[in-house]
Amino acid sequence: MPCYWNNGALTPLPVLDPNQNSFARSLVVSGSDVYIAGDSRNSSIIHVPGYWKNGIWTSLPALDDSKSSGVFSIFVSGDIYAGGVSRDSSGAEVPGYWNNGTWISLPAIDGTQGAQVRSLAVSGTDVYCAGFSAGETVPGYWKNGIWSSVIGVDPTKNSLLPHLLSLEAMPIWAAIVPTVQTKRWSDIGKTALGMEWQQLKNQA
Repeated sequence: MPCYWNNGALTPLPVLDPNQNSFARSLVVSGSDVYIAGDSRNSSIIHVPGYWKNGIWTSLPALDDSKSSGVFSIFVSGDIYAGGVSRDSSGAEVPGYWNNGTWISLPAIDGTQGAQVRSLAVSGTDVYCAGFSAGETVPGYWKNGIWSSVIGVDPTKNSLLPHLLSLEAMPIWAAIVPTVQTKRWSDIGKTALGMEWQQLKNQA
């Protein structure tokens, strides 16, 4: 069951189908409002992307409602931005984000391989999305839709750039989790070398 803790007090969140798994993946507080992004499985076992605002679920439109999609990061600055992935009619992952409920696709290195937005932040009029492309083998970020790759600790190994993007000071920093032998998140605990900070170059 998706939920969150506020000062140790557990708050469960409603789901589309209580018999299916749902996930809360990102949380942000704006004023007195609590936003939690994630996905909720429906009765057809489809992951529906969306977010909870003060405990009320809002679904976000997918490229194909018959395919699973998800939200991994949410950012609120007047507008509501939700970064993640949506699958098209062929089942291919399309990275992108929703701006006030409108989906915006981002370019991938190879549209036949996996690509996802795992973290999102907004600075002024600039939208930064960190994630990976080419089936998790290439970490990087999009600034206003333009992709830039970054170099992992070992370029011959898979690296993910998923969960931390800081815009508090320039230059921008992002956390890279390098892996030794595997692409899968379930194995990172077994093979992770640790957190390596990689400066993202060429920022305005």
